[in-house]
Amino acid sequence: MDHALLSHPSSRRGTLLAAGLLAACVLPPAASADAAGRRASRLLTVQSLRVGTTAAPLTVQVTLPRHATLRAWVNGRRADSAFHHSGVGRRRALLTAHNGLRIGRNRIRLRATLPNGRRDAETRVVKINDPIADAGHDHSLIAGRTLEVGTRPGGMRSRRGGMKLQWSIADAPRGSDAELTDPATATPELRPDEPGTYTLRLTAGRGSDASHDTLTVTVRPDDPPIGVPFETLSERPEAGVWIDGQPIANTFDRNGIFVVVLERRTRAVVEAGTTPKHGAGLSQLRGMAAKYAGNDRYLMLVSGARGVSGDMGDQLRGLLRELGAPAQPDAAINATTAGTPFSIIGIPGGVDGSAWVKFPGRGASVAAANLKANLQLNQAVLGTTPKHYDVVSTDHPTFDTRVGRPGATSNTIHWNGRDYSATLPSSATAGFHTLVIDPFSGAVLDHNPLTTNGTDTNNQVAVAALWLKQWLDRDPAPLVIMQSIGRPSGAANNWNAFVDQAVRLGANRYVLNSLDGRTDSYALVGRPGSQAPGAEASTTTDDPGELTGVATPDRTLRLTPVASDPFGDLNTELVETAYQAPQAFPAFDTAGKKAAETFIGISLGFCSSGSRSCEMRRRYYENYEPANWNQKSTDLNNLGYPDNASGFTRDEFTAVKAQLAREISAVSNVKHYFDTLQSPFDRTAGKSILDLNDLADNLRSEFAAPTGDATTSWALGLVSEIAAVGGSVESSVSGGLSAMSAMFSLVSYLTQENGTSVLGTEITTKAGELGHQLYDRYEIAQQTTTGVALLFVSDWGKLQKAAGKLDNDWRLPNTMSGASASLKLSARRWFAESLVPTTFPYLLRATPKPVGSGTAIGTECQLFDGYGGRWFYTHPWNRIDGNTQVRVSEAYENNGPRWTTLWPTRNFETYPKSDSVSKLLFNATDDRTPGLGLSKLAFFSPANFGGRVWSANDRARRCDLPIKQ
Repeated sequence: MDHALLSHPSSRRGTLLAAGLLAACVLPPAASADAAGRRASRLLTVQSLRVGTTAAPLTVQVTLPRHATLRAWVNGRRADSAFHHSGVGRRRALLTAHNGLRIGRNRIRLRATLPNGRRDAETRVVKINDPIADAGHDHSLIAGRTLEVGTRPGGMRSRRGGMKLQWSIADAPRGSDAELTDPATATPELRPDEPGTYTLRLTAGRGSDASHDTLTVTVRPDDPPIGVPFETLSERPEAGVWIDGQPIANTFDRNGIFVVVLERRTRAVVEAGTTPKHGAGLSQLRGMAAKYAGNDRYLMLVSGARGVSGDMGDQLRGLLRELGAPAQPDAAINATTAGTPFSIIGIPGGVDGSAWVKFPGRGASVAAANLKANLQLNQAVLGTTPKHYDVVSTDHPTFDTRVGRPGATSNTIHWNGRDYSATLPSSATAGFHTLVIDPFSGAVLDHNPLTTNGTDTNNQVAVAALWLKQWLDRDPAPLVIMQSIGRPSGAANNWNAFVDQAVRLGANRYVLNSLDGRTDSYALVGRPGSQAPGAEASTTTDDPGELTGVATPDRTLRLTPVASDPFGDLNTELVETAYQAPQAFPAFDTAGKKAAETFIGISLGFCSSGSRSCEMRRRYYENYEPANWNQKSTDLNNLGYPDNASGFTRDEFTAVKAQLAREISAVSNVKHYFDTLQSPFDRTAGKSILDLNDLADNLRSEFAAPTGDATTSWALGLVSEIAAVGGSVESSVSGGLSAMSAMFSLVSYLTQENGTSVLGTEITTKAGELGHQLYDRYEIAQQTTTGVALLFVSDWGKLQKAAGKLDNDWRLPNTMSGASASLKLSARRWFAESLVPTTFPYLLRATPKPVGSGTAIGTECQLFDGYGGRWFYTHPWNRIDGNTQVRVSEAYENNGPRWTTLWPTRNFETYPKSDSVSKLLFNATDDRTPGLGLSKLAFFSPANFGGRVWSANDRARRCDLPIKQ
C-alpha cells in the first residue's frame, strides 16, 4: 500500500533577505600563502561580518564542526547565546548594543572547542557607525497574550538626539493578521493571533544613515512546566502518535512508518504522515531528515509498529545516524527488519548519541516500543535565547539497597516505591539479595537471595552464577541491584564464576574478592552494556557497603544509575516529589473569590490595572525568575480589604488572601532553596564558589599530567562524589550536598541546544581542557535545574510537600559557601580519578606466585640495550613508591586467594617514585599532611584506567607490554 506524506507549510510573509545581499563584508587583513595553508586545517572560519544589514547592526556568520562548542565575546562581554545554527556546520549571530556593540571600533573574539580539547580562535575588529538600533532581546510568549517589545530608552544607541524610530512585522506565521500598536514608539505592543515565530524589525534614523535590528517573538502553547505527554506507538485506533492528548493526523496505518516533524520552539507540527516501510519510504524519511538538518530547530519522530522491510537494515542505520541516534547493535537492527516495532525521536542532523530511541528486542510488543515521555520546555539555555521543547522522561525511580536494620540472613531493598525482602536458606550464612529489573518499565522481573557461603553451598554458588548469567544474557539486558546478606567471602567453589557475572554489571572484581567473610558488606547497581558505569560500594573501600540512589532512562530509554550515595544521605525524596502525581491548587470556585484573586493579583503587580482576571497560580512559574517573592509575600500580608471593594466580600477576600499567602510564602522558600543549590556554579559576580577550572589546573600541575594527553571521564561522576562526601560532614552541609546531587541527577539526561545530554555522557578531552569542559556542562546543568524548581511551584501537591520539608528534612546551610570545602574535595577527587591516568596511563598487574613475584618491585622484564645491541634483564619498577600500589586478590583457588599487585606507570622509566602522589591521593583529609582520602582499592580500578589491566609478564621481553622503551 502506498502512503501519502502530508505537509503543513507555516509562513505567510517572505523571509528576511540574506544579510550578504544587503551590505559589504568586513574582510580580515590579507593573509600570506603560508597562512592560507595553515587555515585549511582550522576549526573556526569567519565567513562574513556584515555591518548595517536590515537584520542587525552587525551580522556574523561562522563555520565550525557541528559538535564544537562556540564561545563569543563582544568588547569583552559574553555573547555565545546570540549564535544559532543556520545550516550544517554554520552558525549566525545578529549583534547589537545589548550584546556589547558600541559606536566606533568593536573587538569580536570567537573561540571553538572540540570535545577532545582542540581549540581554534579568531579575533576581528569592526567599526560601527552612529546610530545603533537595538530591538532588544528575543521573546517567548504564551498564545493569547500581549507583549511590549523594544528597549528603554529609545531602542537604540546614538550620540544624536531626536532620532526617528519605526517598527514593522517582517515575518509572521501563516494566516496571521497581527499588527503592532504604536509602531513609531520605542516600545510598541504586539498581540499575536497565531502560534509560531514572528520577526519584528526596528529602524532607527532615516535613509542611508538608518540602522536596523530585528528580534523574534516565539508564540507557544499554554503548557505547564512539566510539559505535555506524547507517545509514538499508541494502540488507540485514531492514531499511532499522540501529543498533549490529541491524535496526530495521518498516523493511523500500522502497516507503514509514522513520521512527525515538530518545531522545537513551539512544538507546532510542521509535517506529519505515514510512509511505506520499504525502500521508498526509508528514502523519503532520510530526505526529510536532510531537509530539516543544520539548525537544531526541529524534532523528527519516526516509529514503526511492524518494523521495516527485511532488506532495509542499512537504510535504517543511515536514518539513525542522520537523527543523531546512538549506534544500535546488529541484533536490534535485525530484529527491526524482522518486524519488531521501534521508535526514534531526534534532531535532524543531530550530534551522535543525542536522539532518543526505543528498540526493545526481537519479539517485543508494540507497547514495549511505544516511547512515552513529555515534551517539556528546556531551561538549559543561557542568556535570553528562546527556550525549546525537548524529550523529558518523568521516570526517575529511586533505590535503597538496605532498608532499616536487616537481620543476619535477610535484607530488604527499596525500589521505585516498593520494598522487596529476601531471606537466605537455613544452610546459608551469606550471599547476595538480587533484584532483576526490566530496563524499560522498571518492573521487578525476579528477586532472589543468592547463596555464596554456608554449609554445602558450593553447588549453590554455581547455581547463583548460572542464574545471574541467564538473566544478563537476555535482550534487553536488565538492570540489577545486589546487596550482600551476612558477610560473604570468596572462600567457596565457583566464586570466580559468580564474580565474572558481577563484573558485567560494573563490579570491580578486586573489591568483590577482598570481602573477608567477617566484617565486610557490598552493594552494586548496574546494567550490562550500559555506557554509564555501575554504582558500587563496599566496606573494603571505606564505604558503608550499601547504596541509596536514583536511576534515570538514558537515550535508549533503559534505566541507568545516575547518582548513588553509600552513606544513604542522597535526597531521594526530592527526586520522588518532583515527578509525583500532579495535584491541582484549591479552586477559587465562586465569582467573589475569583474577583478577590484578581484584585490581589493587580495589587501585587502581576496583572495590569483593569484586567478582568488574574490567575495567580500561573504567576508562580511564569514570573518565577523576575519576581521578588519574599517582597511579594510581605506586600500581600500588608494588603487590606479595600474600602471600594467590588464583586467580593470581606470574608471572600480574607479566605483568598490566606490561601495565597501560604502559597506565595512556599514559592519564596522554594526559590531561595534552588537559588542556594545553584549558587556554587554561579559566576555572574566573578569567580564561583566551586571554580572547577582552578581546581583542575592545580591538580594537573601536582600530578604532572601532560596538558595535551587525552582523558575520558564520566561527567555524572562528580554528582556521586558530592553525595559520598556529604555523608561524612555535619548535617546542614550534608543536606545541601545530598540535595545538590539529587537535583543534578534529575537533569542529567536533559539536553543542550544541540540535543546532547547535559551530564549523562563521557567527557573526552585533553587534560588541559578538562576543567573547562566540566564547568561548561555544570553551568548548563545549573540553568536546567530551574526547570525542576518550576515543577514544584506549579503543582499544589509538590509545593505543599516542599513547604513541609525545606526547614527540616531538606534543610540547607545558610549559604553554600559553607559547603565549599566539601564541594572542592568532591571535585578534586573526581579530577584525580581523571587526571592520574593521563600521567600514568597503564594499570599493570604482576605475575602471581609461584610463576612470578606477585609484586611491582619484583617484576623482571627483558629490555633491549640500544647501545650494546643485546637484551638484558632488569627490574624496571624497583623504585616505585610502596603506597602507590595495591595488593589484590584476582581470583580464588583451592588453596585460597591468588594474590597480585596493581600499580600505574607511563613506561619503564616514568612511574610514581616518590610518595607525593600517594599522599595526595590516599592520605586522610584530616591527616597532618592532608590528602583526598581516596581508597586505594577503589582508585586502582580498571574503570579508571580505560577499562583494562595490563599483565606485566615476568621475564618476558618488555614484559609483553605495549610500552615503548
